[in-house]
Amino acid sequence: MPLFGFDPSIVPDIDFCVKDASVVESDVITKYEAMFYLVTRINKTLGRGDPVRLFLLSIIYQLVVQRSIVDSTGKENLLKYAHGANLDNIGARWGLRGLRIPATYASTTLRFSLSNVLTASSTIPLGTRAASGSGIQFATTQEGIILPGSVTIDLPATAVAAGVAANGLVPGQVNQLVSWSAPFLVSVTNTSTTSGGADIESDEHLRARIWMTPESFSCAGPYGAYEFWAASANPDIIDVSVWSDPPHAGQVYIYPLMKDGALPTQAVLDQVYAACNDQRIRPLTDQVFVQAPIPVTTAGCLVKYWIKTADGQFANDIRMKVEQAFADYLIWQKTKIGRDINPSKCDQMIVAAGAKRTDISENTSTFEFIVVNPQSVASLTSPTLTYMGLEDE
Repeated sequence: MPLFGFDPSIVPDIDFCVKDASVVESDVITKYEAMFYLVTRINKTLGRGDPVRLFLLSIIYQLVVQRSIVDSTGKENLLKYAHGANLDNIGARWGLRGLRIPATYASTTLRFSLSNVLTASSTIPLGTRAASGSGIQFATTQEGIILPGSVTIDLPATAVAAGVAANGLVPGQVNQLVSWSAPFLVSVTNTSTTSGGADIESDEHLRARIWMTPESFSCAGPYGAYEFWAASANPDIIDVSVWSDPPHAGQVYIYPLMKDGALPTQAVLDQVYAACNDQRIRPLTDQVFVQAPIPVTTAGCLVKYWIKTADGQFANDIRMKVEQAFADYLIWQKTKIGRDINPSKCDQMIVAAGAKRTDISENTSTFEFIVVNPQSVASLTSPTLTYMGLEDE
């Protein structure tokens, strides 16, 4: 699915050489037969078991392999086809802003508790570690002091290892002290769900950002520049909406959306705000606000469908394709900010998968066309697909 407006299909395909083995074989053998005639004036046709033909086939194999390498090497210099380190080098043409986003660290708040009230201060050193039952460790990012008369203190902490594995630990799951030096410190627990961790940026995400990079050089604060810098804050961001209310010039609202249509956590919002509010990026007259998209929900998403009687022998295969089409529709609907809730798109995808027809109007749901504004994202509640059986033409 295209990210940030970059659809590889809009860039024409290109081949740097012919790699089809049958074409190369025909070309080599016909040229050999032509040259043989020029030298000997004898017509010669290489049969399938001819030793010369077998020798040429070994040469043809090498030619096809070499042509494939040439074609692949040429394509790896182009944005549409490049992968891995080759894509990194294309991004490096734009300087630091074109480099791959490294994995980010999940964060949370840890609450440290003493066994009893002390008469002296107790220091929780920077880097004090705590772990979950699964062994995922978090370390404090600042020093804390539990003053006399208190028994607890809350400190920010980040995961020791970067990546998504440290996300989603609910309050109370990070509860094991790993390293500490404060006397009478007996327990620790996270008070907020861990979030904000992301794996290293994927090729698809980096490719889309490189496509957007020219937008980032404007110093006037256009849509594309804010979109680029917001997308650069976290590699799991798949869409960004930038909006400004005309009567309130200078107020810029940024709405990021995460992988699979998930809403951003506060940790991600803070990452986007830090990136877009940087003094080197934000125009001096802008005031930046970063918020989660507002879900536009329906009271239900109930879809019935029928298969033609004539296709009855293929019903099982069609049902599998229809179920996949419905799943694809749900992803399509919720992975773009400002995309209208469109039952007609659902109909189109299901019928294209082999269904005879669908029926939404007979359901008790309110699954209907709804306009979604640029600050919102569709959220279909309790999506249900029901097979109603075979039906004549």
